[in-house]
Amino acid sequence: MSLDCRNAPGTSPNAATLGELAYRVANGTSSVVAPAGSAREATAEPVDGGADGGFIPVPTCGGADLFVTAATLYSTLTGRDAAATSYRPTGIAAGEVERLAGIARDTVATEAGRVHYQEPFHGVVEMRTAAPGRDFWFMDSGSSSEQIWFDRMNEILPKAGFTPQGTQIGYTNPEKLFDTACLDNAGPYFQAEQYRILFARGYSVDATTIATTGAQTDLQVQIWDRHADADPSDGIAAVEWVEAMSQYTYGMAKYWGATMTPFHLMFAKLKTMRPSVQLLSDGTHATYPVGYGLATMSVVARAGIHPSTDGLDDDTRLAAQLAEETIRQLASLSVTGAFVPDDPSTRPTP
Repeated sequence: MSLDCRNAPGTSPNAATLGELAYRVANGTSSVVAPAGSAREATAEPVDGGADGGFIPVPTCGGADLFVTAATLYSTLTGRDAAATSYRPTGIAAGEVERLAGIARDTVATEAGRVHYQEPFHGVVEMRTAAPGRDFWFMDSGSSSEQIWFDRMNEILPKAGFTPQGTQIGYTNPEKLFDTACLDNAGPYFQAEQYRILFARGYSVDATTIATTGAQTDLQVQIWDRHADADPSDGIAAVEWVEAMSQYTYGMAKYWGATMTPFHLMFAKLKTMRPSVQLLSDGTHATYPVGYGLATMSVVARAGIHPSTDGLDDDTRLAAQLAEETIRQLASLSVTGAFVPDDPSTRPTP
């Protein structure tokens, strides 16, 4: 079951897309959507928008909000009206209960027949395509952590049918962000070749400017959620920092128009599936399996192919498999990694 719990229109820049995302995820995971967000919007009362003019629909809140959500779940699962049950929420008049339950029931029926999207998903995690059998030019900006990625790229690309051609330009600021000085350093290399990947832990230049300035026609500007050296590496505190860094990097990818390589998600999945695996070599730098997984994510995100895992040890093979799976699933919002159209006639039923 997926719950469409979008915010009220006007309260979030993402409010208009949350319902669509709920259906994408549900279709991609063979789940059922309970359109509570749509039901909440349908209960909204227009309120004067103030100096900006117009009216802002404000949905129910508090107990009524919770009842609409519960009624939507009930109608989704049973096809019946929640007002027909013996349950009566406190603090809501009987007539209002019937009205809200009716809206929830009608919303479930209406949304079940709607097509919520038609095109494949495009988010901050993406998967492009590239035909094997050619030079694969890639560049990193950073230091020792990016060196690990660089070394693993040189191992993976031949297995994927490419000839690796790597460039390292280092960094020009203490934060090791790719900035305008880095862009100047990268310029001669960009002018000489068409690169597939630029890899860095952060940016202060947007992806469009990088590609335009460097005369690149199909460059994927990748950002990865590398934790800071001072971040804790053990216990609950480490989990909280990893989550915070992942969220921060997601925001930076959106802001700079970059592609996110969700390192810590692969990192966490690997540790969950194989608790014995060593993730960090010194509390900061990735071990061989984890570094191999990171580079695999980059290759899959840019080339859309399945790199061979032949000859790898068990931990490294699992890291590579989880890395590929993570990119394919997040790029498509589908468990199979393939686009699933929104067809009301083929959606799963409760």
